[in-house]
Amino acid sequence: MTTCGFQLFFGKVYSSYSHKWVFLYAFALFKIGPLLCGAANSSAMFIIGRAIAGAGGAGILSGAFIIISEAVSLERRANFSALIWAMYGLASCSGPLVGGVFTERVTWRWCFYLNLPVGALTAVVVIFFLESYRPSTSVRSLSLRKKLLDLDPLGSTLFISAVICLLLALQYAGTTWAWDSGRIVALLMLFGFLLILFGFLQASLGDNATWPKQVATQRSMFFGSIFSFCMGASYLIFAFYIPYYLQGIKNLNPLLAGVGVLPLILGQVGANLLGGVLVTRIGYYVPFMWLSVVFMAVGSGLLTTLTRDSSLGKWVGYQIIDGVGIGFGWQQGALAAQTVLDAVDVPVGTAIAVFMLLFGGAVFVSVANSVFTNSLVRELTAARIVGIDPATVVHLGATQLRQMVSGAELEAVLDGYMAALTDVYRVALILACISAVGVVGMEWIDVRKKGVKVAGGAA
Repeated sequence: MTTCGFQLFFGKVYSSYSHKWVFLYAFALFKIGPLLCGAANSSAMFIIGRAIAGAGGAGILSGAFIIISEAVSLERRANFSALIWAMYGLASCSGPLVGGVFTERVTWRWCFYLNLPVGALTAVVVIFFLESYRPSTSVRSLSLRKKLLDLDPLGSTLFISAVICLLLALQYAGTTWAWDSGRIVALLMLFGFLLILFGFLQASLGDNATWPKQVATQRSMFFGSIFSFCMGASYLIFAFYIPYYLQGIKNLNPLLAGVGVLPLILGQVGANLLGGVLVTRIGYYVPFMWLSVVFMAVGSGLLTTLTRDSSLGKWVGYQIIDGVGIGFGWQQGALAAQTVLDAVDVPVGTAIAVFMLLFGGAVFVSVANSVFTNSLVRELTAARIVGIDPATVVHLGATQLRQMVSGAELEAVLDGYMAALTDVYRVALILACISAVGVVGMEWIDVRKKGVKVAGGAA
């Protein structure tokens, strides 16, 4: 929640202050969070630690690409951005595996403490080797009051609160509370109210807004946001629910199920790096957005055909195809923002592009959870398995299915479980196809010659 919510805030901060020191402050938050989590003696302390780490992570993720935009020329930027995303992907797949080993053999607390020495080394490198880039809109000469107002604290508060309300509503709707319950309705209404207030505030602030008009109405930013939102949503659904298939259907333990997602992530990493090289050579990122749509649609479609008896080659190969699609498109939204926007708006535009990737995933993982729960309950209710409460199966999770039932009852439960997963995968497929809408509206601009558009590509 905080990683999504704080993206725009940090985009605004990077627009006015030294990129190096803002990055370091965000990095400090990112490390304070794991320290609190590792030392947590209550769930409240653990949640606070995760929230702080998420806020810091928002500043690190968008900050890395903003720093790249200052340090590297536009025509070479795709290579370096791809490298950052590749490292992010590798960390995403190696982190849970290392964490699983520490949890099983030492203690879960070391999953968080391990961040500290690695973080200290990273901080030293940043302090001594990263140049300090100060944007042209520096606020050094302003009074403290004007500096604070320049950050649009009210806008950031409204936006963060709106995001949290929406994500909480989606997380609990259909599982903990019914969609028409008072709590869910109140959260959704509050989300809408806060978002409207945020929109009016941004319109009144003009160029000083957190989400300025010239960025919000820019053609490639608008359509690129649609593409990034749908792609991030489709990807995270599979990253989250393929382990459900491997644990519940293929009966793998959690550690092996984590390994089983590697084809998806490694496909993404490889295509990301290749896409960065090819964008630098060709000069245009839109063709790779189209490649992304094609590979995502094919890979997602194939993943919806998985059955209980699908072979290793199928569930590995289908993931690779989908991962390649994700990899070709993953960095293009941020690259487009840095290509079409004026230098002063690049930090905010980059933060928006990263936000849309993360926000799409956050929203639709919650939606997918509701789809999965409702579908599983429907399938098990229709099967009329004696002695099996559908709600109990939902709450038990994938790892305990075979401990609860056996024989013919287990077969019926697994059939229902597979049907529910297929419904979830179809949501990801639909999102992959909708992402094409975003690509249709993109401007074709040569990153080697910024401002040069191909015929018919002008807004």
